[in-house]
Amino acid sequence: MAVFASKINTSSETFLRQRKEMLELVDRLNELNGRGRALSEKRKPRFDARGQLTPRERLARLLDPGMPFLEIGNIAGYMVDTKKRRKIDSWFNGYFRYWLYFRGAMCGRG
Repeated sequence: MAVFASKINTSSETFLRQRKEMLELVDRLNELNGRGRALSEKRKPRFDARGQLTPRERLARLLDPGMPFLEIGNIAGYMVDTKKRRKIDSWFNGYFRYWLYFRGAMCGRG
């Protein structure tokens, strides 16, 4: 197998700056993902009252324990739960969520 030699200088000023910026973006993404989990927990009593499992609980039962799972589309409703939305953001997110529901995988329909 061929070995590729990297020409990236990991101690350069540009690399360190871009790495810092990327890690800030990753932290922001993790924060947004955490908001989704918090919202799910906030709505859990409603599911419990109906005798239902939350979507996260259903997935946990579906997937093998300890196996990796990649959430896709987890920020599709980006900032929908906030009051600071522009009119176009509301329209776009509503349309995008509608599009995902009818075209997305694992939409809960047989």
